[in-house]
Order: sequence, then structure tokens, then C-alpha cells
Amino acid sequence: QSRSSAASDVYKRQMQEFGLFVSAVIEPRHGVAPTARQLANTIEAIKKAKVRVLFAEKTFSLDLAKPIEAATGVKVFALSHITSGTYSADEFEIAMAENLETLAKAVEYTQQ
Repeated sequence: QSRSSAASDVYKRQMQEFGLFVSAVIEPRHGVAPTARQLANTIEAIKKAKVRVLFAEKTFSLDLAKPIEAATGVKVFALSHITSGTYSADEFEIAMAENLETLAKAVEYTQQ
């Protein structure tokens, strides 16, 4: 069982399908930055659960993920929510393919 953490609780169910279990969530609610206390608690939860990977959202939570990476040693993987920029069927397919590739890399990383 591989432990992960995520920027948003939205990933929890999808990660389980890949054998990754979300042990900590950075954002208290989607799109809402944590307070300093919440961030410190998340860092402690990540350390305690021996989390190896952190999933961050490309357009919002990477700034939050980097200090967590430095404090805990987790490896950050960025996923797209596909919620900004121009939208087209091609863009959606490209972003989803990139997300799947990122998930595969994260799963592989947890098996090392």
C-alpha cells in the first residue's frame, strides 16, 4: 500500500484506483490555501504516514507543494484540473494523457 498526499481531496478516490492512498490533503477546501498551522499539521501528517509522493495542481498548488517537498522529502507530481486556458476537445485529451503519464510515473516511483 503506497501512501500519497494531494493538494485537494478531489484526488482521493481516483488515487485508490491506482493503489495510492491519500494520507494528507494540503487545501482545507479546493482552491483555499491552508493557514500556517494547517500547513504545519499537513507536514507532520506526511512525515508520520511516511508519504513518498505529493500530487499538486499545476495552476494553483505548486507554490504550496515546494515547501512541503523541502520539509518532508516527498516527490511532487503535478496534475492538471483542466480548469484554465482555452478549452477544446484536443486540449482535454492532451491534458488527460499527461495526467495519466504523471500517475504512471508516481506509481512507478512508489515501487522503487
